[in-house]
Amino acid sequence: MIIKIKPETPEQVIARLKSQMAAIEAEQYMIRGAREAWLVLMENMAADQGVTQEVLYAANPFYKKIKDADTLIADMREEIDELEDQL
Repeated sequence: MIIKIKPETPEQVIARLKSQMAAIEAEQYMIRGAREAWLVLMENMAADQGVTQEVLYAANPFYKKIKDADTLIADMREEIDELEDQL
């Protein structure tokens, strides 16, 4: 038996990605502005102490968790932008 899967339309993909982004932010208890503020604060504090972002990422689980979520959401936003350009 062959199961055919109907591909998502760009609008469906955009809606799914926006829903996933909202879920990630809810899971983190942190909206975009707060997440970005924390990242800047921790990166600046690390830089003041001569710590690179790579070391900060490896050594600080809180920073890593926020940075990973921020990177994932940024990738989703980029995909949404590309899809919206196609519409």
